[in-house]
Amino acid sequence: MNFHLRYMADAARKQVNYISLDEMPIGLWNEQAKGEEGERRFEQLMRHLLAENPNLFYRIKSNAWTIWPINTGNHWMVIILRMASNFRKKGSQTVAAAAILEPGHGLNWIKDVWRRVRRLLSCAGFTVRIQARRDVWFPAQRDHFSCGLRAVDLMRVFLQRIESALLLGNGDEHVWANFSGNLQPDKVRALMIGICAVEAMRFIHCGSARTRVGLLPCLKVRGFIDFHTNADKVHRPMLEPYQEPPPPGGSRTKREAPVAIEKNPLLEQIEDELARQKEAEGRPRKKPRRGDGPVSMRTRSKSKRSELVREFG
Repeated sequence: MNFHLRYMADAARKQVNYISLDEMPIGLWNEQAKGEEGERRFEQLMRHLLAENPNLFYRIKSNAWTIWPINTGNHWMVIILRMASNFRKKGSQTVAAAAILEPGHGLNWIKDVWRRVRRLLSCAGFTVRIQARRDVWFPAQRDHFSCGLRAVDLMRVFLQRIESALLLGNGDEHVWANFSGNLQPDKVRALMIGICAVEAMRFIHCGSARTRVGLLPCLKVRGFIDFHTNADKVHRPMLEPYQEPPPPGGSRTKREAPVAIEKNPLLEQIEDELARQKEAEGRPRKKPRRGDGPVSMRTRSKSKRSELVREFG
């Protein structure tokens, strides 16, 4: 993420705080630490963080935005914090908005992390507004290994949105807007490989070393295994299906529109003929109920139905 921060405009970069993983005590967000023992462990690590790294919380209150990736032991998540705009000389102590981005949309994980975030910030002297948490939709993770790639792409898009909001001054609403339904982890992996290559070249050229370019078979590169191949064994990236975003102002789960069922004209004629025969026999015609249609033929006499089918068929 430092690569993306380096290329942000100065006016925007000075208002964005990025918390790297090495600034956190190991096990602070561990999902395995639950129950009384887990809460006791979290309390110890939290107080250790408050005592050993007070600069972290000073950076949070001194910047408008904070991007905070966390690891729960075997899963990646992202925390986005937006401080209140009433900055003073010492910054803002109020969290106006926040989002917990969990790649798999797991509500239990989101609630647990959000509870710990509020507790940690409260102990550090921050005030978290009651309606601070924002719900941001993005394509959900469907596998067991792409959470880190998705977290990187979510942070990259948020940096772009935050930069646009700070430079254009068009408010924060578009920052919390839903994402597109197309998120490709393989594309993120390719971009990360390119960034790592650029950073390696930058580091090498700082000294007196020379650059050597080598070729490595794709089968030995992580991410190129089990891809779709053609007859010539040319490896292609695996594309994930497009996920439909929820409608504006709607829920996460898109509700399907009712499907109109076409009626069979032949069955309609049979229904009308049976109704006319009942009227001729002196019995009142049955009022159609809601949902009645050709299916109501099942309640008719089998003999009459077969005779009418032969007559009209």
